[in-house]
Amino acid sequence: MFTRSAWRGPAAALCLLVWLAGCAVAPPPRPSRTPAAMPPVATGASAESKVEIAFEISGGIGGMTQSWIIRGDGSVVDHNGKAYALPPTQVAQLLGEITAAGFFDLNETYEDIACADCFAYSISVNDGQRAKRVKMLDGGQLPERAQRVVGALREFVLALEP
Repeated sequence: MFTRSAWRGPAAALCLLVWLAGCAVAPPPRPSRTPAAMPPVATGASAESKVEIAFEISGGIGGMTQSWIIRGDGSVVDHNGKAYALPPTQVAQLLGEITAAGFFDLNETYEDIACADCFAYSISVNDGQRAKRVKMLDGGQLPERAQRVVGALREFVLALEP
């Protein structure tokens, strides 16, 4: 039979291993399911039909991944394929908020930290005249403009579900 003191060494090593696992460096963000390039739009199409916003959130303690494709015509599709139909004016308002927050002036990446339980964001915006993609790792250090963009998008997608 093992004595109580014989278990202390392995138990302490196991506790140390579990504790250190919580301090591990975050794995790189998973590849985005959003398209790298926007599909061509037919000539003569309305401005709203050219608008597309792709928003992906991944990470956190649970390691979740969620994404949405938001189009200027008001159609929204999430990562599960669930479709929503909104008035195009709501998408125009979101695009206005993102643009006013300075999305098109942001750097392409904000991922210069190591964080195990942070959220990673991938945001692609095509406003019909220009397109940009920004990837962020949020450890509480994002610039205010980036925080406003993420906040507007989070608020928008949160309102999709009653």
